[in-house]
Amino acid sequence: MLKTLLKLQFAQFFSSLGNRRSKKGADKPRSRGSMILLGVLLAYCAVVFMGMSGMFFYSLGSLVGGTENAWLFFAVLATLVFLVDFIFTIFTAKSQLFEAKDNESLLSLPIRPRDILLSRMLMIVLTDYLFEVIIVLPAIVVWCILGHASVTGILAFLIGVICMPGLSLALSSFVGWLLYLVTSRMKNPAIVSTVLGAGIFVIYLFGCMKLGGGVTMTEEMTLKLADGLSGALFFPFRAFGIAAAGGNFAWLFVYIAFMLIPFAILVRILSATFLSLATRQKGSVKAVYHAKAQRAGSQRSALIRNEFRRIVSSSAYMLNGGMGMLLTLVLAIGVFFIPMSEFAAEGIPVDLIAAVAAGLLAFLSSMTLFTASAVSMEGQNIYLLQSLPLPGHTVLEAKLIPHMVLSAPLTLIASITCAIAIRPTPGAVVALLLVPQIYNAATAVIGLSMNLALPRFDFTDETQVLKQSGAVGFTMLITTVGGIMAMAPGIVIGILTRNAVLGMALAAVIPFAVTIVLYRHIVKNGDGIFQRLG
Repeated sequence: MLKTLLKLQFAQFFSSLGNRRSKKGADKPRSRGSMILLGVLLAYCAVVFMGMSGMFFYSLGSLVGGTENAWLFFAVLATLVFLVDFIFTIFTAKSQLFEAKDNESLLSLPIRPRDILLSRMLMIVLTDYLFEVIIVLPAIVVWCILGHASVTGILAFLIGVICMPGLSLALSSFVGWLLYLVTSRMKNPAIVSTVLGAGIFVIYLFGCMKLGGGVTMTEEMTLKLADGLSGALFFPFRAFGIAAAGGNFAWLFVYIAFMLIPFAILVRILSATFLSLATRQKGSVKAVYHAKAQRAGSQRSALIRNEFRRIVSSSAYMLNGGMGMLLTLVLAIGVFFIPMSEFAAEGIPVDLIAAVAAGLLAFLSSMTLFTASAVSMEGQNIYLLQSLPLPGHTVLEAKLIPHMVLSAPLTLIASITCAIAIRPTPGAVVALLLVPQIYNAATAVIGLSMNLALPRFDFTDETQVLKQSGAVGFTMLITTVGGIMAMAPGIVIGILTRNAVLGMALAAVIPFAVTIVLYRHIVKNGDGIFQRLG
């Protein structure tokens, strides 16, 4: 039965990539053009992140390769893989294991709870392997190029890589289990999950910045890093480092034990409790009626309020769709810790620094993706909105407004703090305030347009829409690449003409035009497009 469940899970995963759901509910292959664009998106993401990973490990390998601290190379690798797997699967584990919509229907069949649990966990392992490849492949290539690889070391490395997701999956599933137990009895569980997830991500981001800075600065900092990873907390990763660097299989077996034993124990525990967890009654607050006057509101405002409730009631929606907002907040605070005087001392004009800040804020705007999944999040209930006596474009406009209301204030705050820290000319201040907002609006309409073109309503849990849908992926590709292509020439023009304000203004022309064109398209053709969804 486990084999059958795995086939079903794989079929759903690849169906979401290669097929689209027709109005009658049948799967139809996507067009060749959309599949090519999907391939381009995946290739772009892989090249960018693997390139960053390769440069990081080349710097580290050049420092520790051939020394007594060679183990540090693979210990850092294992640590980063563990952190990435844990951070990006903690809430996926919670939703896929315990909150999947088809849990109760599967449990009503003669299927062992352990098989259901394992089939879902193995799909999470597949996601972990995709994250691993981005980090692991460039690292081992760099290690071979530097001439430090051995046959036994490579063999130990490959075996260790296969076992890597074990500990992170065990811990992320355990934390997801605890979160589910706590939040399932709460009225607003998304608040706890969102705050916790944001805190974990900020800590992870800070740790990566410190780790990267320590390795690329001096050999002395590298030695301090080696001392830190020699502690008991990092013992499993040090074991992997010793095994892969020297081909020591005794240390490899120690590492495998640390990876697989916690996983086996957790599977045993969750298998015994999965039935009660999956059918757990959600908490609710007893309603008490209080007579009071009711104020009639417009249909438009009711749709907007409903959209806000959907966003704030889902931690996965908030964290995945609002990642750009979180990073914008980090930038708004962190800009005061950047020594601007050093840039001024090197003769860099303050207006040019403001242009770079505007470009960075525009890039972060491309990571706020609420509208890219707003239509799909309606699920099988999309027909309820279609049955309302409302124009389709009114429903679609109601999905744009929450995106701007949530993202625009944080972007404005970050623009103001950047202006205070940089102190550019008045014209540059105005551009710094306006340009990122234009990119915010462009991201909103592009995301909604892509979701209308690539909707997905047959998901079993929200993460399939928020992380695995083509609409989200294409929106990220278009907005990030398009943002870079628009901002880079503007900055170059600002450098050549010594007029950074002109450069920022030119960089905003294309996204402003895209915003106008796509918004007019949604207003003009939204009725027909919305009614054809299903």
